[in-house]
Amino acid sequence: MAERIRNFDWSRTPIGPIVEWPEALTVLVNNLLGTRLPMILMWGAELTHLYNDAVIPILDAARHPAALGERGEVVWREAWPISGPQIEAALHGEACWNEDQHVPIYRDGQLQDTWFTYSYSPARDAEGAIQGVLISFLDTSSRVGAARALQLERQRLLAAFQQAPAFFALLKGPEHVFELVNPMYLRLIGGRDVAGKPIGKALPEIVEQGYVDLLDRVFSTGEPFVGQGLRFTLEETDGLPREERYVDFVYQPLREADGSVSGILVFGVDLTHRIHSDTALKEQRDRFEFATDAAQIGYWFCDLPFDQLSWDVRVKEHFWLPPDAKVDIRLFYELLHPEDRERTREAIETSIARHTAYDIEYRSMAPDGRCKWIHAFGRTAYDADGGPLRFDGVTQDITQLKQTQGARQRAEEALIRAEKLALVGRLAATISHEINNPLESVTNLLYLLEQEATGDAAKMYCQTAQAELARVSHIVTHTLRFNRQGNVAGEESLSELLDSALAIYEARLRHSGITLRRDYRDAPRVCCFGAELRQVFANLIGNAFDATRGPGSLVLRTRRQNHGRTAEPGVRITIADTGHGIPPATKARLFEPFFTTKGDSGTGLGLWVSREILNKHHASIRLHSCTQPGRSGTVFSIWIPQASAGDPSAPAA
Repeated sequence: MAERIRNFDWSRTPIGPIVEWPEALTVLVNNLLGTRLPMILMWGAELTHLYNDAVIPILDAARHPAALGERGEVVWREAWPISGPQIEAALHGEACWNEDQHVPIYRDGQLQDTWFTYSYSPARDAEGAIQGVLISFLDTSSRVGAARALQLERQRLLAAFQQAPAFFALLKGPEHVFELVNPMYLRLIGGRDVAGKPIGKALPEIVEQGYVDLLDRVFSTGEPFVGQGLRFTLEETDGLPREERYVDFVYQPLREADGSVSGILVFGVDLTHRIHSDTALKEQRDRFEFATDAAQIGYWFCDLPFDQLSWDVRVKEHFWLPPDAKVDIRLFYELLHPEDRERTREAIETSIARHTAYDIEYRSMAPDGRCKWIHAFGRTAYDADGGPLRFDGVTQDITQLKQTQGARQRAEEALIRAEKLALVGRLAATISHEINNPLESVTNLLYLLEQEATGDAAKMYCQTAQAELARVSHIVTHTLRFNRQGNVAGEESLSELLDSALAIYEARLRHSGITLRRDYRDAPRVCCFGAELRQVFANLIGNAFDATRGPGSLVLRTRRQNHGRTAEPGVRITIADTGHGIPPATKARLFEPFFTTKGDSGTGLGLWVSREILNKHHASIRLHSCTQPGRSGTVFSIWIPQASAGDPSAPAA
């Protein structure tokens, strides 16, 4: 710039050629050129513009070197509204100083925001008169811009912290004084006023809970602390209830330029609602799993069209499959009972096509033929256009329910039959009683008629009629005896009870081709409920008749016999037939309630009731049977203690 100033034609400017410059101007220009501080001199009435090398970067190529010798107002026309009044004041002797003054100027052809720290000083001649303005300045645009950007970023960061869903607090110094907190932190601590207070005084309860010790350690070591799922308790205060909180957080030390820790940033999230929700959800899940386990409910899912099926372990269990089995729609139908496959297929297709619930009961079959009853309930999910997407639902094993329902139904039917039989028995007893009286009268009259008869034929007819009436009277007497139930045990002859039970089958015996053999030995009388034992004998004799079709034999036998283990005196009764015998599988279930081999004609209660009666009498029953052709038959052997009903303490056999 010294060379440019020496070579410049100053004669074309108001200040004239250099040789005519006053000494003060020359001194000022030499001083200006000798410093590295950006300096400008505006001299004379037109404020002719002179400057040093340090000003060139600020002027840039658009104004340098054209600014040399130009009027100051022209050079800085965009900044003159700001600079002009201050230069005018300096021309009147008022120096000014401005720090980081915003002065827009043109750079690279664009008006840009710039900041300068500068002074405007009066420039005087040798007589002290003000002839211009000396300007020294520094371009602080970079520093101010950076500071402003930092401030803006800080404001944005603060706004973000204030609006963040996480809680935030800034603690300063070794006492951990609250300098800044955001709304989420205030909400976390119940809205307490903590600004400017040490944390130990603002939240005294957390001292005992160890959180201040953690802050002290972070402050002294400079090592951050991360806590996950930690609990702290806020004690009751200012009418607010006691609360427990769960948080994830970090204590991050804040360092100064020299590396020392000056504070701690607290940042974290409140997990309380999630923890409580998770706890409630777990409780609900546990209850749900308990309910589904108790109800034996399984879940199945499948995308449409059908291909792979997704079954849980329990559904696979319902279909006799291992937990790791792969399932498709083909296997599903194969595992169904053949009688249930087609109606199940129709139920699925109807549910999907008609947008109705799928609700069906079917049987699943194991390879060995065992079955389970399954109740399936499901529904279809559709897209916006009504197209089927998924077919999902549940299954429940209802086998036990089906068995219970079946048993209950059979029990109800048996009770109805029993009531009918009881009614018939009462009617039979009434009829027998009413018939017995006229029978006795007719029998007496026939006896008198026989005495008066004179011819042989007449006497024979009277005797024949008496014999038939005697047989009718015998049946009536046994019918009355069979239906006469006593509440008190008495001494009974078991052979007589057998004959009494047999009496109602005499007509059937006569026309069945079955040979009856009685083998009664001198057995002692036993103390028992005769009517009940008569029912047992009648049931076994009736079963023997049912099992023996065509020619065969029936044997009734009694023997005095002591118990083989206890030597207790008693009687052995045997009822044997040459019928078709009992298969082993049937034999194993023979005494179960409602188990019958007679179809609709049987109740399945006869042998079960018989065993209960024998248990009541401390008696035992054994069974031997053979189904081999030519050797088939069944033998029921009953041992009854002599004091069975008379001595309640008598041991059961």
